[in-house]
Amino acid sequence: MNSFFTPGYLVALLVIPGCAKAPNLPTVPVTGNVTYKGRPVADAHISFMPEDNASGKPATGVTDSQGRFTLQTYVGGSTFAVGALTGEYIVIVKQGLPTKKEVSIMSVEEWSKLSPEERTKKGTGLMTKVQRSGEDSNDVASASASESALPMKYSDVKNPVLKRSVRAGGTNDFPLELTD
Repeated sequence: MNSFFTPGYLVALLVIPGCAKAPNLPTVPVTGNVTYKGRPVADAHISFMPEDNASGKPATGVTDSQGRFTLQTYVGGSTFAVGALTGEYIVIVKQGLPTKKEVSIMSVEEWSKLSPEERTKKGTGLMTKVQRSGEDSNDVASASASESALPMKYSDVKNPVLKRSVRAGGTNDFPLELTD
């Protein structure tokens, strides 16, 4: 009599589900609040760019109406992990839309492999998911020029004014108090 649960079938059940999993990143929760001249900043794009691009990955978020944000890190495919990897980061804060039509679109994977200098050449260094026909895309748009409602010093990747350390254990809640 043939048994449905043969040894080969059991091995396949154990191995195949593991193949579909996205890589697990050891991220830690990162939140914060952005204010400008003491007032919450809504719809600002926050990018934590690793100082060590070889071992880090960028993490991004967008502020809500109260200026609060939660970071996410790109894992692979269409998967993002909540939080950021531990390490030292340059923080970029930008609010506004591109004013020029020069926008380059590339895969998230391609974008995450660029150095901060290459990201600057491509644009602001900000990662924004592209929406196409209401569906999520695995592409990012990097605007080559944009006008921000915030001082430009907060979006300057070459001369960053904000840096933060993300640590394991404890709270990684960063108030970003912007001034002129």
